[in-house]
This record gives sequence, structure tokens and C-alpha cells, in this order.
Amino acid sequence: MKMGKGRMGVTLQKVDDPDKIKVIKLNRRNLPPGKYKKVGYESRQVFDIEISRVVTEYRAEILEDSKGNQFVASFPEGVTKAVQYGGDLKAHSVYMSQYQLIPYKRIQGYFSDQLGIPVSEGSIYNFNQEAYDLLETFEEKAKAALVTSECCM
Repeated sequence: MKMGKGRMGVTLQKVDDPDKIKVIKLNRRNLPPGKYKKVGYESRQVFDIEISRVVTEYRAEILEDSKGNQFVASFPEGVTKAVQYGGDLKAHSVYMSQYQLIPYKRIQGYFSDQLGIPVSEGSIYNFNQEAYDLLETFEEKAKAALVTSECCM
């Protein structure tokens, strides 16, 4: 479908594996008297998003032997503080800041107002710095690979 000069529209298509399926039962009291058998369904899909805060609490089990020695289970890699931000929140912040170019103050407001998560402008800066540091090695490898690669023109 064209939407003006040179622009193509996009039509939303059904997916084969929806995340949720809600069956709507027919109220048989509203039907004329008689015997009925189920012959199928008519389906419609609604694409939506769920944006919500998710707090995961890790509880490391502590065992004690008969001598009083305690042993504590290891926390997952990266879980190093009593309270910290998760990787998805950091990535979302970096995306909004670096790709969408949203100012830190507005990102801070989004996390606070929409998700109930206090995030300082300093934390947003730190998330960007962490992403930069993690991507620095990749950038150097990519540049080196490009310099030595064959080029087709």
C-alpha cells in the first residue's frame, strides 16, 4: 500500500505464536434452544506492550555445619551489590540516550514517572560510559577487520 510519493505502508500481520491466548466463551443462554457442538474459533490479535518494573531478589542460601562453619551460595555473575540496576534497564537507558538522543533529565523522568524507578543523571552517564567501554574492544576489532578486508565496488 502506497502512502504518498515513494512511501510504502506496513500492514500488521498475525503471528503464529501469540504470547497470550484468551478464549472467549459464547454465552449459551443467549442462543435459541437446541444442541450445539464447537466447530472452531474466529481469532483476532492485538499487538501491545507491557512496560513495567521488575525487581528480582536473589537469596543466597546459607548452610551451617555441626562445627558452626557457614557456607553461602554464590550469587549470579554481575550481582555484586545489595541493590543495583539490571542490564535491561541500563541498555534501555543507553538506547534512549544514544540512539533516540533523549536528554538525561527526560530519561530520568521517564524511569521515575512511568516505572517508579529512581535513576539519577549520573547513573545514566555511567550506563553510557559502561556501554562505551564494553564496545571499545569490538570497535577496534571491527576497524582492523575492515582495513584488511577485500572491498567490492
